[in-house]
Amino acid sequence: MAAGAARAVAREAQPSTAPPEEGFADHLKAAIALNRTRRDVYDRLSGGDSRSLSNLLIALETLSLPVAHALDSWAKGFQKRGIPAIKQDFVSMQNVPSPFAPPRWKGVASDQEASTIEGWLDEYRQVISAGIDDNDFQGVAQASYDLLTRLESTESETRTHWAMTKHLVESLGFAAMNAIDYAEQSGGETNRLSRNFLRYQSLGLRGSIGVDREAQTLHQRGIGILVNDIPPIPFAARWEARLPNQA
Repeated sequence: MAAGAARAVAREAQPSTAPPEEGFADHLKAAIALNRTRRDVYDRLSGGDSRSLSNLLIALETLSLPVAHALDSWAKGFQKRGIPAIKQDFVSMQNVPSPFAPPRWKGVASDQEASTIEGWLDEYRQVISAGIDDNDFQGVAQASYDLLTRLESTESETRTHWAMTKHLVESLGFAAMNAIDYAEQSGGETNRLSRNFLRYQSLGLRGSIGVDREAQTLHQRGIGILVNDIPPIPFAARWEARLPNQA
């Protein structure tokens, strides 16, 4: 690729200046726009091998838009009362790394390693399902923190990335932590919204292992798909900071 064309692709692959994200649907639209642009970048880097994964991510995000709009609409009544339900549960897509940054790890998980993590997810889903049913958002946040710690440890030990799985667990933990505050501010009126939001987010965990394993085959080649396309969520640090204050 000529130098000028390469610079143009690099500029286009960065998040554009866009209106602030105001909720679930805006966040998804920003992710779709980013993944559509980066699809072409990764396509060039991988000789076309990344395209199916990019298309899958875009399709899943697009399919989630109707539910996102419904949850955003539900949350607006609380937002008008000064309770930032849903709106505060997402991190801006503006903070993602360059698509040309190499992944930290280039390992590809074995079937046994993937099976182990799938087992952890099965246990996690059972724990958070019970917690969501009982409005135990603290329990959901703690379970998310514990699993995130295990995932980060196995990443270092096996030198593999589990970016999508970690992202979903972080997002669930972040939303559960915020749900505690929303419940306090609303006298529990936000609980039903929070339960539905958490249940919907948890559905993504059923396919995250496959997505991550496909991404790992590209990480092996130095292509940072997923790891460069997911914004950092400050869940772990914020949960650690508030633990002494929990009842």
